[in-house]
This record gives sequence, C-alpha cells and structure tokens, in this order.
Amino acid sequence: AVNQGGSEGIGIAAEVSRSVQKILPAEALIKLIRQTVAEAFQEAPSVVVLLNPGALPKTSSGKLQRSA
Repeated sequence: AVNQGGSEGIGIAAEVSRSVQKILPAEALIKLIRQTVAEAFQEAPSVVVLLNPGALPKTSSGKLQRSA
C-alpha cells in the first residue's frame, strides 16, 4: 500500500526483463498493469513503478525480501 495525498492506495513495483523492455514501451506496460489490477480488484493502482531485473532485494532462496 502507498499513502498519497492522505489516502491509501495500491502500489506496484514490477521488475521487467530487458527483452520485454525492448518490445513494449514503459507507458503501455504501466497502462496494461493498471487495467489488469483494476479488473481483478475493482481499484486501479495509485502508483506503478517499473524496475530493471534484480532491483528488488531477494533472500538467498530467491523470495522477495521484506524490510523489518
């Protein structure tokens, strides 16, 4: 969740492979993510951030690492 302007909303950080980055413009991918999430959860994300592969910290077993 993200807090933007005093209200809470959905925030998405997505790692995007280099091959997808070459095929699909960032704006189109963000639009697709927003539409898909809105259809699934009846609420569009407030923030969508696209990251290069490996940008999100992972545990030694490859799971997404959470901060304490």
